[in-house]
Amino acid sequence: MKNITLITSLVLLLANPSAAWAVDGVGLFEFFPPLEWLMWLIQGTIAVLVLKHGIFSKSIKVGVTRRIGASALVALLVLPILFAVLSPYYVRILCAEATLEVGVKPSTWVPRSPIMTAQFTSKLDPKGEVETNTIPGLLDYYGREGGTLGIWIYRHRLVEQSTGRTLLSARYFGSRRTGPMVCEAARDYWRFHKEFERIAFDAAR
Repeated sequence: MKNITLITSLVLLLANPSAAWAVDGVGLFEFFPPLEWLMWLIQGTIAVLVLKHGIFSKSIKVGVTRRIGASALVALLVLPILFAVLSPYYVRILCAEATLEVGVKPSTWVPRSPIMTAQFTSKLDPKGEVETNTIPGLLDYYGREGGTLGIWIYRHRLVEQSTGRTLLSARYFGSRRTGPMVCEAARDYWRFHKEFERIAFDAAR
């Protein structure tokens, strides 16, 4: 097989755009979805060329070392595509480990008076979570970790600003293909969150 094919393959592997960030922590493929299909097409084409010239070549004698190297390269090219296709199913399996904790039910929560006004601020707290204050009297905390195989772990907390009491918290999973709302814990968290938000804004009027 031509050396240029091997070199090109290695460059594509080392410079995979899926590991690059576009804007504010958003993956390049999340920002430009068609790039992923283009990348898959390029990787698939190169994998076929590697198989044709590095393993099943009829024009040159292919040794054991060359076959092993070509096979490994094909695996490196194809596995990311397989992971991408299978990751949504894996996320749904991980959802069994998602958690939701309701410290106070929205129906029983009474905002403390006088309720603090929303400052519409955002900052990073010592725990590495993003703190936002867009709801009167409430603080939102958000964190995201992982990224392996395009799968993320999301952490959310809703805290009463005056007391520091956690009203609601959740830990759940998502990916670029499933989005963050595939787990039941995620859907329930944001349903309760919306109720707290409505009560807080009503009390602030």
